[in-house]
Amino acid sequence: MMLKLNPYAKKAAELRSKLEKERNAKRASVIKEKRSKAGKKAKAGRTKEYQKLQGELKQAFKAAEDIIAEEEKAGNYVPGDTTEEDEEDDE
Repeated sequence: MMLKLNPYAKKAAELRSKLEKERNAKRASVIKEKRSKAGKKAKAGRTKEYQKLQGELKQAFKAAEDIIAEEEKAGNYVPGDTTEEDEEDDE
């Protein structure tokens, strides 16, 4: 019945089957590579680099927060207040 409605159905099913087998084989090779010694070493390197970047990011935020805290103590920092607005008001 299907071939009468769509003469290409059999060929399409074969192609889908072939693509699925290829995809499964490729996925298996990717998993095998990830689990190999080289794959684990690469993952460890990426993890180390990520941890380093996160540490640097936290330090940068801490430094910025410290600067703002010191300005607040000195009375110089007011959120939303800028010198540009003051200069425009004076004119």
